[in-house]
Amino acid sequence: MHRQRSLLLAISMLTAVPTAAFGQEVETSSSPAIRSDSLAYDLVRDLTTKFGPRPAGSAAEAAAAKWGSDKMREFGFQAVAIERFPLLRWSPGDTRVELLGDVAQRLVATPLGGLEAGPPVEAPVSLFTSYDAFLKSDPAEVRGRIVAILEPVRRAIDGDGYITVAPARARGPGEALARGAVGFVIRSLGTHYDNVANSGSSTVLPRPFPAFALSPAAADQIERAAALGPVRMRLESTAAWAGAGTSQNVVGTIPGSDPNAAPIIIGAHIDSWEQGTGAIDDGFGIATVTAAATRILRSRKAPRHTIRLVWFGAEEVSQPGAMRDFVGARAFTERHTADVKRALVVAESDWGGGRVMRVTLPPTTSPEAVDRVRHNLRSLGIPVDVGSPGSGVAEIGVLAAAGAPLLRLHQDATQLFDVHHTPNDVLSRVDPASLEQNVTAWERVISAVADVR
Repeated sequence: MHRQRSLLLAISMLTAVPTAAFGQEVETSSSPAIRSDSLAYDLVRDLTTKFGPRPAGSAAEAAAAKWGSDKMREFGFQAVAIERFPLLRWSPGDTRVELLGDVAQRLVATPLGGLEAGPPVEAPVSLFTSYDAFLKSDPAEVRGRIVAILEPVRRAIDGDGYITVAPARARGPGEALARGAVGFVIRSLGTHYDNVANSGSSTVLPRPFPAFALSPAAADQIERAAALGPVRMRLESTAAWAGAGTSQNVVGTIPGSDPNAAPIIIGAHIDSWEQGTGAIDDGFGIATVTAAATRILRSRKAPRHTIRLVWFGAEEVSQPGAMRDFVGARAFTERHTADVKRALVVAESDWGGGRVMRVTLPPTTSPEAVDRVRHNLRSLGIPVDVGSPGSGVAEIGVLAAAGAPLLRLHQDATQLFDVHHTPNDVLSRVDPASLEQNVTAWERVISAVADVR
């Protein structure tokens, strides 16, 4: 089976993107002039194979960062550095979530990140079809109960269905605790119907409170059980903080020909949830930005603007206190405040493994840069606009909040939430043709912007 899968993958790569020498452009009927080499796929393959899951602060994340710094040096990046920062490590521990009574059965669930579960609880369940319905409910409906929010995620090409429901995971446990609930479960923020649960972080709470994401299949089971009569559940988990730790950003530089020109900062995040191997989230992004920057470097034509490549650590985990989320981005911004504030643009690849559909340049972009980007993307059929990047940005939003103009390459997110934060986020979900299209788009956009005077 392994040999057969490897053969099929090789065939898919050859048929989707014809083989070419490095730097050569090839044309296909679907994507003309997409350059093909194996660098990006090799990166995501090796990252996920050698290090597997890479939770923030883990030995696997640290080893992957060391490997990444070695790769950057090998590719020719300058001033490569591993920049460490402290954080609290979180462990999902062991979990058991059950329906009780006549419909007794164990359900597939995963604890919400950044929360301590505390002692097991057994209680009746108050079901809500949406987060909004829960917020509008009488606190008496949830006091002493387990809150269950069963709102599904709508599939959307821009991922807006996820963005709409995400506040329920982030803020729902805190709202339930404030209303006197003893526990919280939510239908996974996924567009699949599988019996796997999507991990995800929540806002850190002042005391232990059991909160879990249910697999979509488990959420449907609870809804059917409720049609038969009142539902009771038992929530048990050892999810907790695992002590002080260290994460890190990996930074490499392509020096610009004009040291006074504003820098360009591009990146993706190296950490992942404990489920799966983080191939899509965000090995795909790491491979995309690194391969694109390496192609620019190997062109032997120095860009006018310095390009900084960042592999951010600790994107996924929430934290107590001022850091709260996107810890790597906050550490980078604090350490490189001057570069962030004077950046020409900042951009990240962290929205799945779909093709780039359009590009949004910040309002500060010069007409010359807009024209260059449009020219470079014309053969790929990717439209370019100028304005707000929209919702869905992650750690790069921290840099934008500090004053950096945000550039966005929008990806097709139709299938992202089928695997997002699940055990199914593995290498077989990476589409080599889509990866190559992303690399080519990134190379052309960043090249155009980096040469503007």
